[in-house]
Amino acid sequence: MGECRVKIYTLSTCGHCKSTKKLLSDCGIEY
Repeated sequence: MGECRVKIYTLSTCGHCKSTKKLLSDCGIEY
């Protein structure tokens, strides 16, 4: 599979954003 760039827009106060960033980091996905 080819490389894909992941771009996310988050707020520091958003719980869903924090969870998503943790999931991506735990899976080794750079964003």
